[in-house]
Amino acid sequence: MAGALAGLKILDLSRVLAGPYCTMILSDLGAEVIKVKAPGGSDDTRAWGPPYRGGESAYYMSANRNKQAITVNLKTEQGKEIIEKLINQSDIVIENFKTGTMERLGLGYEDLKAINPKIIHCSITGFGKNGPYKDLPGYDYIIQAMAGPINNLEELFQDEQIAARKMVQEIEHPTAGPISLVGSPLKLSRTPAEVRTHPPLVGEHNDVILKNLDFTEEEINQLKRNKVI
Repeated sequence: MAGALAGLKILDLSRVLAGPYCTMILSDLGAEVIKVKAPGGSDDTRAWGPPYRGGESAYYMSANRNKQAITVNLKTEQGKEIIEKLINQSDIVIENFKTGTMERLGLGYEDLKAINPKIIHCSITGFGKNGPYKDLPGYDYIIQAMAGPINNLEELFQDEQIAARKMVQEIEHPTAGPISLVGSPLKLSRTPAEVRTHPPLVGEHNDVILKNLDFTEEEINQLKRNKVI
């Protein structure tokens, strides 16, 4: 069954939690999400553990299912060309860089709009785009500290409401085996959110995504040799 957001294409330049969790919710609802990372992996949460399963951190896997993944070096001209092609095919770009980073990369909103006039740019920051804290990073641990007491995991997953709402979903991961993930809280009757694919490995879909951008096998191999992807 097609999800409520089927046909929507999202370019995910985010990392850690706020951005990846946002794009995961959208992908649960059927949107096509392409997650971009630097060659070698640039999402810090891949190393945040324990716990780990199959070399992947539970933290990373909890916020990245239902996505395709490509590695691109944004600091190279060839890498920027790949990103521009992806922007041209996307409906939304979502990122959670510190304030000013996208502009320094030549990917601020005006740059995105010049590539794709219909693009929607969603920028997530810890403290907003102005004010004395605008340049500070914001992590979920800071929010948790501000939010007060939290149930431990055992108490949480034993709650009858969690089971009734099917908030724990199991999926097979290529290196971690069967893993349990938090289900989507969005319960749409006609177009339900689904856990369709595992959190992607680093650059797992490089070839597939680049071929969809009309790169040849030889061009893809050259990008690998040049460490662009």
